[in-house]
Amino acid sequence: MDRPFADCRSIRGLDPVAVNETTQSQPHQHGSYGEHSSDLQTRLKKIEGQVRGIQRMIQEDAYCPDVLTQLSAVIAACEKVGLIVLEDHIRGCVADASSSEDGREKITELIEVLHRFLQVGQSPVSPRH
Repeated sequence: MDRPFADCRSIRGLDPVAVNETTQSQPHQHGSYGEHSSDLQTRLKKIEGQVRGIQRMIQEDAYCPDVLTQLSAVIAACEKVGLIVLEDHIRGCVADASSSEDGREKITELIEVLHRFLQVGQSPVSPRH
């Protein structure tokens, strides 16, 4: 089964076809989150339900602060999922690669992933600290 997104590369903001092409040459082409897969699926299904709830709130013209509160909860839940995947990536993909020839490449990739992931929540509407 071809799983273009099931690798250790961040796909945020990337074209799925391009991600699939770039991962074909990677030696480690699967996620390291296997032991957390069930928990991640549960979290993602909950997020999906929250988003549907927000859609309903918008359709029903709900009070703006209530919608924003729910959006904040979804963002926090997505960040938690990202942190679990990131931790598993470090413990799996990066740890495995650190003892191989492509160790430096994986460290560089990790730094790039961190830069992208840490931009989460840094939208133009976020308060500046």
